[in-house]
Amino acid sequence: MVDIENLQVVSENLFTTTKKEAAVTIKDNAIVFNSACIQGLEGTVYIRILMDEAERKMYVIKCEENDPGALRWCNVKGEKRRPRKLSGLFADMLYEMMGWDIRYRYNILADEFCEGEHVGYCFNLNETKQINDYKIKRLIELMNRIEAGKRDTEEDSKNADEININDNTCSKPIRFGETLRMCIEKSQNKLRDSLGIKTTILTSS
Repeated sequence: MVDIENLQVVSENLFTTTKKEAAVTIKDNAIVFNSACIQGLEGTVYIRILMDEAERKMYVIKCEENDPGALRWCNVKGEKRRPRKLSGLFADMLYEMMGWDIRYRYNILADEFCEGEHVGYCFNLNETKQINDYKIKRLIELMNRIEAGKRDTEEDSKNADEININDNTCSKPIRFGETLRMCIEKSQNKLRDSLGIKTTILTSS
């Protein structure tokens, strides 16, 4: 006989579902509530975000435009409301608090919340679905390839003599691999600056 009560339940966060569930996506410098989230709070245009750091939970409560801490979480056109990206340092603070990997985005399902007159959602930051950010992963792979001395592969060489950079310090055409390196370094520096971190090379897992 199998004792069902002692078996471990597999979390729904480990599966991709076809049902559009209310959720928030948190990335390096922004958070976005999906359409299901917006539709779930009918007629709501402004919200407040409240944090329970001890429990690692984030609460989203519907509010009015002039309420303290009010944030516009959607764009309104006619009768339609569409998600609006909320940019700023808050997302970076969540990454630091939770020890999340900056190479990934994090998706969290919403639980409905109602406490007296306060209605909204509760997001448990401990229960996330980690989403690989392809662009950052590709950036890391390219940077490591260049650092390993594989700058001029056959693929890169196809365009090697076609590229020039309009820079007063450049007196001759720059090969494709070098151009790629400059673009990657610029993107990496921007990523580091936005997160306030100091590293030399990001590593891919």
